[in-house]
Amino acid sequence: MTKNFLIALLIVAVIGGMIPWFMRTYLWSKFLNHVKKGEDEKALKIINGKLYGWLLGEFDRNWNLLRLYMSRDNKKKIEEQTNRLLAMKLNKGQLYKVCSNVYFYYLGEENKEMAAKLLENLDECSEDKEKEEMHMLFRILMEKKSEDIDVVLKELEERKEELERPQNKSQLGMLQYLLGLQYHYQKDRKNADLWLNRAKENLKGTPYEKTIKELLH
Repeated sequence: MTKNFLIALLIVAVIGGMIPWFMRTYLWSKFLNHVKKGEDEKALKIINGKLYGWLLGEFDRNWNLLRLYMSRDNKKKIEEQTNRLLAMKLNKGQLYKVCSNVYFYYLGEENKEMAAKLLENLDECSEDKEKEEMHMLFRILMEKKSEDIDVVLKELEERKEELERPQNKSQLGMLQYLLGLQYHYQKDRKNADLWLNRAKENLKGTPYEKTIKELLH
């Protein structure tokens, strides 16, 4: 083979490898553009098309359908899509990606059945410390238990310097909220109001602000 022929083969191989990349980028950009404009029918037509599945794969298709439904707060579709993904053969990373995101959605929705299902799957793909945290959230938010007061107080103390940084304001607020809830379950009004008032300031503008105000009145 001549040198020029080898160079030509290399160029063809590079171009051949770049074409799918350009097509994926174009298709994904087109999908996002329709989503941003609220053109869901057009977005769904792209993501449900054969070309999308061929270029980006079934997991990507179903994951981004779930994200679209979550952005629209379509509860029926979110549950259907979650169950569809959990029925697929996912690797550990994919399973964690799905469950860790949707778990918090169902905690917020106070859907105990779906949260429990996701928690069971999270046990298969999470590290030990994260498992403990996920189970603690389930106990407090779903089961309305108050056995983790000392755990939350300890974390607040150990991470005091870190949590006082402005960028960690919401994390601090969530821990304060979890404390306030547990004291509320114990009917300890004094401590409940103390921690919920602190949480209200740090969670201002979040979905939790409304819940906290309701608990304080």
